[in-house]
Amino acid sequence: MHHIIINSNFNIILEAKKPNNRADMLSKENINVKAFQELVLYYLRERITHKNLEVKYCSIILELQGLIKSTDENRPVDL
Repeated sequence: MHHIIINSNFNIILEAKKPNNRADMLSKENINVKAFQELVLYYLRERITHKNLEVKYCSIILELQGLIKSTDENRPVDL
């Protein structure tokens, strides 16, 4: 599980899975998989627990090392 937080008011939630972990990925035949469940959990935590009403996009992606970089050089993003 990877948590990517760049600043306190983000509006995108990404759930990243390793390419060899296809069983956890969404498909037309099965949306009730771990990746989707975790994405919904993270979304609800942001909206309800953290009162973050800025979340506009949620996405499940295959992990791509080094794709996301923080704009704050003092806060590196671990993938």
